[in-house]
Amino acid sequence: MERSVIDKWANFLYNEKLVPERMDAESIMQLVKLSEEASKIRGPKISMHKHKLESREFLCNLAMDLGIDLLAIKHRITGKRLIGRGLLDAWNLAYQKKYGSVIGTSGRAEDIRRKVVTKLSKEMKEQPI
Repeated sequence: MERSVIDKWANFLYNEKLVPERMDAESIMQLVKLSEEASKIRGPKISMHKHKLESREFLCNLAMDLGIDLLAIKHRITGKRLIGRGLLDAWNLAYQKKYGSVIGTSGRAEDIRRKVVTKLSKEMKEQPI
């Protein structure tokens, strides 16, 4: 039995550490809305790592267009951000492409807190916060 495209996007978000059991009802509804809108355009591509990166970038751009802040989704008990590192990197790259810089954003602060080492974070280390 074939799964619907919305289910595939929801599963993709689940694999990116955005697990519904860990968040509040408002965040769950935002992810449902994001999955619905993404399914109207296309399905997630996950066969190769390159395709997974493209799907992450597509999802981040769509979330920004819809006004959904994926970094604002936090654990309902501990209050920690739920976003996975791969999606966090994609979010920061998409934010930089769209707005020019990630300096002073919550994504940059989360990179520093997690001590993430990526090409973008190395470039940002050279610049002051």
